[in-house]
Amino acid sequence: MQKFMWWALLAAICVTIVYFILSVSYLTHGGRGSLFAEQVQTEDQQLQRASLSVENVLSQALGSQRLQDSEEKIILFWFVPYGSDRTVPLEYLHETNNVTVNNSDKEIFVDSKICGNCRLAFDRKLISKSDAVVFYAHDVKWGPHEIPHNSLRQQKQLYIWWLQESTAKVPFRTKAVPDFFFNLTMSGRRSSGVHSPYSTLPWILKMLWNKKHGRDIMHFIAKEKDVKLTDPESLNKAIDSVPVNSFAAANTDLHQTNAELKTLLNYKKGLVAWIVGNCGYFPSARLRFEYADSLRKYGLKIDQFGRCSGVPFPIASRWDPSFNKVLSTYKFYLAFENSYHCNGYMSEKLWYNALYSGAVPIVFGPLKDDICAALPPKSYIHTEDFKTPEDLVKYIY
Repeated sequence: MQKFMWWALLAAICVTIVYFILSVSYLTHGGRGSLFAEQVQTEDQQLQRASLSVENVLSQALGSQRLQDSEEKIILFWFVPYGSDRTVPLEYLHETNNVTVNNSDKEIFVDSKICGNCRLAFDRKLISKSDAVVFYAHDVKWGPHEIPHNSLRQQKQLYIWWLQESTAKVPFRTKAVPDFFFNLTMSGRRSSGVHSPYSTLPWILKMLWNKKHGRDIMHFIAKEKDVKLTDPESLNKAIDSVPVNSFAAANTDLHQTNAELKTLLNYKKGLVAWIVGNCGYFPSARLRFEYADSLRKYGLKIDQFGRCSGVPFPIASRWDPSFNKVLSTYKFYLAFENSYHCNGYMSEKLWYNALYSGAVPIVFGPLKDDICAALPPKSYIHTEDFKTPEDLVKYIY
């Protein structure tokens, strides 16, 4: 699975966590019970509390003070996501002057006007000063020496369990973590204490708007990750290598289409693309292969790339802007997740390989309700809207 663009959600995560920090502070000192009593609330109670307006909670916790005038809140990431991904694309974020970074220790400071004066840190020595501690759950060994000792925990602190991958792939069973260790969950699941999806439609639209106006965020990401960019000649060769599908290239009704959309459709030469590397290592991943095989059985031409097909995608790195440019030559992309009906899980397959690249996602795996909550009608095709794979193939053609 590709690395999650976790920095893209820093502001949203920060303001939500600060909200809960202030809520806990108020509850702890307002005579309504201790932090640890709050831990055992039901999910419905937590959601009800989360539905309170931020202004209402802050007015109780801070009196007449505004959010941006409150004291600094430190959010400590106990495990660095993916082992080393501390950086943010500074050029892009500095565009709005809302983030600064201390390069010596990679601490991130977010403008108080948008995020409640919060500071994101990675130094475990700050554990006793932190208002919230975020534990990234994926690929982490939860040994007894990997979690903070209980004596270091402060009463007002929030311990937050964070996951961006599918929960089906991350079993969480360890005696090292006691019951009621975490106060909140942070994941793509909409009922999480802090909703932290892989991406959102507003974020994708913002990226596309910036790209259209000459500020392609992918260039900044590639620079931060030291990705070698594809030169123009190689990009043209990659685009030329896309097999021309006669159906995809046939646009018979363009005379009624506006100029911008006509240009977009004329650029499409491929029909369906699919980049896949998990070749069915567990049941949910095998389900998507079975469905894809059924689509092929009824005549759908799929250009499959990746480890499972033995055909490499012509652009090596997904962080290279050329990666999306090649995918943009296709009308559709198979956004087939390797987890089936995992609440809230929608990965880069949907957001970046399909939507950001300008290909219509054909979705398999995510719950229909989750897709409906995330995207407007007619911006995707969900396999569960069709009785059989044959019906879906007929719809596409």
